[in-house]
Amino acid sequence: MPSKHGYAPCCDPRTRTTTAGCCHRCWFEGHLHVDGEDPTRSSGTLRIVATSIDTGVKDRDEHLRSNDYFFDMPTYPEITFTSTVVEHGGGDSYRVTGDLSIKGTTKPVTLDVEFTRAAHDPMGNDRIGFEIGCTVNRKDWGITWNASPEAGGVLVGDITLDVDVSAVKRSG
Repeated sequence: MPSKHGYAPCCDPRTRTTTAGCCHRCWFEGHLHVDGEDPTRSSGTLRIVATSIDTGVKDRDEHLRSNDYFFDMPTYPEITFTSTVVEHGGGDSYRVTGDLSIKGTTKPVTLDVEFTRAAHDPMGNDRIGFEIGCTVNRKDWGITWNASPEAGGVLVGDITLDVDVSAVKRSG
């Protein structure tokens, strides 16, 4: 699959609400090997160019990119994930464990993956779809900035990631 654009929700720390964020300008790619006979032998990688994170709010994006607060993108321009184990959870559900690297720190995470469908698209491509979810604690990767939001409350450490993936079969 190489994929070049995407959508993922993110939380606005000022209002404690979920905010849509997109990666623009073809700044992430992934490769997926799916073993149709034994999906537990499948594997995948993902590389995100951190500066492509775009929540649609310029001030928030600059805050996320900064050295002092969240991703320190000048020093750590990429976020990567490499799968290490795929386990069948029953039906179309899988648990994919892998190494997530953010800000120079690599930690294992487990993704809940649901196969959604296979289809032949109007452009002649064979596609497969997945819904992926996991919860990570941002502090595990050194993202510790915190302040009281104007709306009250505090920032939480746990971040829930929900991602829809559409993978296109490469020819050859």
